[in-house]
Order: sequence, then structure tokens, then C-alpha cells
Amino acid sequence: MSVRQILTVGTPSLRERSAEVTKTQIRSPMMRRLVRDMTETLAEAKGIGLAAPQIGEQLRVVLFDVPEDNGYITGGQELARTICINPEITVLDGRTEGFWEGCLSVPGKRGFVERPQHIRLDFLDLAAKPRSMEFEGFLSTVCQHEIDHLDGVLYIDHIANPELLMSEADFNEQVE
Repeated sequence: MSVRQILTVGTPSLRERSAEVTKTQIRSPMMRRLVRDMTETLAEAKGIGLAAPQIGEQLRVVLFDVPEDNGYITGGQELARTICINPEITVLDGRTEGFWEGCLSVPGKRGFVERPQHIRLDFLDLAAKPRSMEFEGFLSTVCQHEIDHLDGVLYIDHIANPELLMSEADFNEQVE
């Protein structure tokens, strides 16, 4: 188990599509090690989501750890310590809303991104069993943000107005 380096924008592998994970791989010691490393890395970075490509593993695996008390979630939803393997998103309602997003792979920046706000997330869990969850609002945004990493997409690719990308310092001064 170890905290891994988080790759940052400009690293070519962050722009590559990640490989599907087989059921044999899900049950392997390699996957258990990857999940432990992702969990420790996310905790150390004080983030709410991490995709395997962000630590140099080109596999379709994401980790969410969004506590209910983060200030953005309503209705009692949370997404605490959830590993999603081969996740797929289905948009259930095309209505969009924007949030100021940040990313561990784009340090020191915030950008305003509009995304669909009602999705279903289908994935395999660590027992290779199919799971399905529905999310609205902020959690919908978090899911889409992390799963974009699996396709080599960063949130900065979704910013419609370049004036809505700013430094963390400017964001903290102007927006919060």
C-alpha cells in the first residue's frame, strides 16, 4: 500500500482511453493493491474522486469518496468509498447545471462546467457484481468528471467560456 503520484495535465497518458477490466483482473491481488493505493492517494490529496489513469494505471476504475457533509449534496445522498469498475453513465434527464470544478490532475485551477444533472451509473463492484445507482445534482457532476478521465477527457475540455477558468486564488476571492 502506498500513496501514488497524481499525474497532471500535460502527461500524455491522461489523454488516452483506459482499458476495460476483466472479471479475472477484478478478483486479482493487483486490483486489491490498486484500490488500496487509490484510497490512500485520494485521502492524502483530500479529494473526492480519483480515476486509475490519474495514478498511471490505464484501467477503467474510479474511486469516489464524497461524504454527505461536503456542502454540495442535498437529499441525504452520499457516495462514500465507492469503487466502480467499467462504469457507464446513462443520462436520465438532459437538464444541465453548472458547478465550479477542480481536479487533482489540474492543480491550482477551477473551471465552470455545465453537465446533465440526472444520471444512472452502471458498474461492477469489487466482487464483479453489476451495480446501478442514480444521482442528481453535484454527485451527477462528480461521476461524470471522474469517468471522463477513463476516456482521456479533463474537465477543462468542457469549459464553454474560457473566462470561466481561473486560478484557485482568484476563485476563492471572487466566487466563494
